[in-house]
Amino acid sequence: MNLDLFLNHSSKKLLFPAKQNESTFLITGGTGIVGLHLIALLIHRGIPPKKISGTFYRELPLYLPEVLRSINWIPYDQCFDLRVENIIHAATYAQPIKYTAEATQTCKLNSTDIFRLFEFTLKRPGRFLYVSSSDVYKGCDFLPYSENQLGLADPWNIRACYTESKRFGETICSLHDTDDISVRVARLALGYGAGNKFDDRRVLYEFVSSALRDGKILMADDGRLMRTYISMADAARMMLNIMFHGRERIYNVGGVSRLSIRHLGELIANLTSATLIVGPPTPASQALQAAPEDVWLDNKRYVSEFESDFEDLSAGLEKTIEWNRALILAVRG
Repeated sequence: MNLDLFLNHSSKKLLFPAKQNESTFLITGGTGIVGLHLIALLIHRGIPPKKISGTFYRELPLYLPEVLRSINWIPYDQCFDLRVENIIHAATYAQPIKYTAEATQTCKLNSTDIFRLFEFTLKRPGRFLYVSSSDVYKGCDFLPYSENQLGLADPWNIRACYTESKRFGETICSLHDTDDISVRVARLALGYGAGNKFDDRRVLYEFVSSALRDGKILMADDGRLMRTYISMADAARMMLNIMFHGRERIYNVGGVSRLSIRHLGELIANLTSATLIVGPPTPASQALQAAPEDVWLDNKRYVSEFESDFEDLSAGLEKTIEWNRALILAVRG
């Protein structure tokens, strides 16, 4: 596995400030798909690996490309002992089945831990980027969601641990946006690409993994829900531009590849020569039953400030499939 799986031609559109290679970075959730793409892009744009710290939860995956293994990896609970100029807080559970099972930890990652990062880890002057979620728009009626819309969520909903903690995380960030701390929020939706773990239960990775392992994709429902995907290679570039050059505090980070989940399954089945088996109208899982009907972000705010183009969905899926082929072989040993 090589670094090219985490990059694309748009990487050159990253507007990096001068002398950034002299400052230090902390990427929480460094072994997640968001963290790995951010680390890969920082290295690609000349940040010395020794200046980058990334956190892992239980252990560092053995299948990482060697160049990504060269940074300063630390257990998550030790990151509060560091002192760095730039923090990107991407540590969270993004899979509905996982964050509903780890509800208390999900809330902690998006609340008390953010307070601790500002209080103990971030140097002044410094920069802080919070990777939030499109879930904060839950309850909005108008699509695509723009940054000035306000969500309305049920705090007793099974997904509230994620939705409401992301909102609170943004509130904490607003309290710390001062003259000596530049705080930005990236509301990410449906980033995908190389870098997922073997047990990732998000629908796109479930489709890819099942297609490669079993030669078939068994859908949990009929796939009528609509989604708009963005390659994490594009999302990482957007987030770093936002962190260092964004004029606003909050930005959507979403893609232009809009399709139904069933269409996504058909596309992955075609790329892998697998068979697609459509499921019942309603999924058995309660967490999946609570999934939004549509996820679609308005990128106008970002596009108005930065030169933009987006990786083709098929090209991004081919890199995702390549990663997962190698991942299956690595795990099987």
